[in-house]
Amino acid sequence: MDSTTIDDRWLRYVENLPWQPGQLDEASYLAFLRAASLGVPASEAFQVVVDSIRASGGPCRLRKVECQLRRAYAYAGAQARLESATAKTGALHTWPDHDHNLIKRIVSDGPALFDLWENSPVRFDDGEPRTEEIIDALFPGNPLLCVGESRYRFSTALRESFRGSLSELQFIVSSPMTAVIGRTKEGRESAHTLENTGPRWFLVVECDFEEFDSSGKETEWAPLIRKWRTQGISVTDACAAILNHLAHRGPLVMVVHSGGKSLHGWFWCAGVADNELRPFMNCAHRLGADKATWLNRSQFVRMPDGARSNCNRQNVYYFNPELIK
Repeated sequence: MDSTTIDDRWLRYVENLPWQPGQLDEASYLAFLRAASLGVPASEAFQVVVDSIRASGGPCRLRKVECQLRRAYAYAGAQARLESATAKTGALHTWPDHDHNLIKRIVSDGPALFDLWENSPVRFDDGEPRTEEIIDALFPGNPLLCVGESRYRFSTALRESFRGSLSELQFIVSSPMTAVIGRTKEGRESAHTLENTGPRWFLVVECDFEEFDSSGKETEWAPLIRKWRTQGISVTDACAAILNHLAHRGPLVMVVHSGGKSLHGWFWCAGVADNELRPFMNCAHRLGADKATWLNRSQFVRMPDGARSNCNRQNVYYFNPELIK
């Protein structure tokens, strides 16, 4: 297979998954979920995963791998055709198109990232990690939380058991867990599953605009990004403006920098049914937001004021804990 046709971000992600006996089912499913979210053709994803399983020396049951692929692509709401060695099906796409003109107007009006920080009801400007107090505010009491050093090194335990260590972690599930262990869709026990993730407390909206894809080709956002650049508007400024706009539609509790290029907006939604939230998420998607956390409420998001693997801090630029009810 010619790997140059596949998203490099996905290939790097796959390489870091735990391809070893006892963890192959989870690695395969995570690989397919990520492939679906990035638009990797299902047939190509299938072959890469099969090759990874075989390279590990573990058993490779093609029917089972195909079933995982179908489930992952359907769950992620992928637009790609579900292709495999034996059949082809189509996945329905029900999300609104990106509205470039509306995005342009919103970003032109601002605010920029600095303005968002200036307007934050609570500001952190002493350079010290504030992860512990932020998590205390987001998840009062001592609930079960699932946190991760990486996407495949994680644990679920009572909040107090993590005290003092959260600022060095990358990931957290944005809702409390209902049990220490759950079962994956393949029936394997794990501390990080949809089964042991509780109802949504926060809907995390990720804003990110990239000028080029992994192959160096321009994305749909390239003309906007170039225009913003001439106006002195950075991509993070654009993301800040989008999240500020969405704050008029839902309670924005926090904005976290990913430590890379994107911003994550945490919107309080405890007790609100998904069918009531969907119009809000439709609006966010129309403005360029990723829908991954909507499709999977157990999705890891960036730990507020935690540390990314490249040692960049995942700074909190906006914090309004008073909206948590």
